[in-house]
Amino acid sequence: QKAADQFAERLNTVNFEQAIIPVLHNVDATERSDVSKIKLALQDQLCQPVRWVETIQKMLSNDVSTIVECGPGKVLSGLIKRIDRSLNIFPVFDPASLEKALAEVTA
Repeated sequence: QKAADQFAERLNTVNFEQAIIPVLHNVDATERSDVSKIKLALQDQLCQPVRWVETIQKMLSNDVSTIVECGPGKVLSGLIKRIDRSLNIFPVFDPASLEKALAEVTA
């Protein structure tokens, strides 16, 4: 909890704009647009388990059909495929994979 409290102090120094698109938090698979609630959810993510399956199910219920994983590796893409193979998943981890994802998403 101490780390979450320190994180909250630091987070409160960052100026957030009101979210235009709701942010889906994997701590509880809930969408938030309010800045103060987004900051609290980010703080909670340090101490709470990730609700990954529920988060992907929430995306599906919102008619999400394409997910882009940003960062090294393809771990999350693999986990998503185990939940629902119908999703279009694009792992982006270097310039070539970004080009490929952009070409497929905009096709």
